[in-house]
Amino acid sequence: MNEFDLQAWERELNAWQRRLDRQPPGELRSLLHTLGRQVGVLRALYDDHETLDGDVAQDRLRHGFAELRAIYERVAGGDSVTTPA
Repeated sequence: MNEFDLQAWERELNAWQRRLDRQPPGELRSLLHTLGRQVGVLRALYDDHETLDGDVAQDRLRHGFAELRAIYERVAGGDSVTTPA
C-alpha cells in the first residue's frame, strides 16, 4: 500500500463520517469507528515506514466499507456510494 492508496481510504472514511454525523449511535457508527481505527493504524504504520501488506489491508477495508454501505442502504435508505478499488 502506498501513500496514494492510503489517502484514498482516508477520503472514503471522511466522506462516510460526514454522511453519518447525524445518525444515532448504533451499528453504522460502530462499524465506522472500527474502520476509522483500522485506517488510523495503517496511517501510523505507514508514517513509521513499516512495510504494509497492502493486499490484505485493502481487502479488509474494502470488505468493511462494503458492509457499511450495505447496512446504510438497509437502515438509512441511503444512496449507493463507491469504495476505492
